[in-house]
Amino acid sequence: MEAIRALEKNNILGEWGTLIAVEQSHGRGQLRRHWISPPGNLHASALLPATPKEGIWRGAMNDLLPLVCGYLLSDGLALAGAQTQIKWPNDLLQNNRKIGGILIEEQGGVDILGFGLNFVQSPPDALMRENHSVSAAVLQTEFGSLGVLELWETLVNHSKRVYDFVLGELTPSQFRSALTNRLAWLGKQILVQEGDKEAYFAKVVGISSRGGLKVCHAEGEGVLFSGSIAPL
Repeated sequence: MEAIRALEKNNILGEWGTLIAVEQSHGRGQLRRHWISPPGNLHASALLPATPKEGIWRGAMNDLLPLVCGYLLSDGLALAGAQTQIKWPNDLLQNNRKIGGILIEEQGGVDILGFGLNFVQSPPDALMRENHSVSAAVLQTEFGSLGVLELWETLVNHSKRVYDFVLGELTPSQFRSALTNRLAWLGKQILVQEGDKEAYFAKVVGISSRGGLKVCHAEGEGVLFSGSIAPL
């Protein structure tokens, strides 16, 4: 991601320009947690298009961008025969196990997507953070011979097409409806942990206009903008 930023500043890389690392020694995830990045897995970054400055997506993309990227990648993986779900706010699951993670970093009006995918190996529970919500797994596809470079090319090309479709044909509300169909644990009970507050049970019901997770719990409905969720 830092290399992408340097290339963008020097006008070497344009929108949807990407870099792939064979291996990372300082990979990072949400909250700058260490991301295990062994050879053979997919460790990639892409320079995202500029946030819309006009039209119905003006302002909305700032809140929805991580979920838009999750939708693009999940939809692209379906082309490879891999049905995945989006675990709010930035993970991809397959069969209720984590197979990938998404990170968006913004600086000076430039958004960069970081994406890690367990293509050939996944970390055991012992190497994951203590309070992880789901175990990890390797991506399973219907096309076993698919290579990591071929997969990334498919994901990027598909993401460009779908991104243009989303902005050109869907309202933010319509996009949230489409995304909701891919949400992990939709309509099911989860355990919610918000900072130092006592954990509580809730049901996933959708996505708010600002990209928060809409839940229903004992005290009524609420929206999560931070915290962790886990299945029951």
